[in-house]
Amino acid sequence: MSLPLSGIVVVELGHSVAAPSAGQALADLGAEVVKVEKTGGDDARFKTNPDRVRNSAALYSLIENEISKHGNAEWTAKLDAARVPCAPVQNVRQMLEHEQTKALGLLQQVPGSSRPLAGLPISFDGQRPLPRAASPALGAHSREVLG
Repeated sequence: MSLPLSGIVVVELGHSVAAPSAGQALADLGAEVVKVEKTGGDDARFKTNPDRVRNSAALYSLIENEISKHGNAEWTAKLDAARVPCAPVQNVRQMLEHEQTKALGLLQQVPGSSRPLAGLPISFDGQRPLPRAASPALGAHSREVLG
């Protein structure tokens, strides 16, 4: 018998009594609960969201220090291993060359154009709509439209 939340991953970040109780309730419904627990002592600067906002410079410094210990590939591997959906931030060239962009067929040849363009990010019956023609040149239909 499949439970309603089977296949769902929940990341539990809470520290109060409610969070573990909620995490257990979700696990009982079939979710995989990944608990992220504190590893150090309590730091009053970051106890509440207003505290974190007030001390954001210090918080960002701590986060940046931790993040800089590993590269994109290692962080992606660690998060993938924990089943946390993630992707590195990429520039346009990296995105266009990425395996997922190719697998989805997002770049499409356009009739009348020498450059491929990004296609629609949707599919109908498993097929991505193909572009029918290149965009008209600037002013190409001015007479027809303006009279």
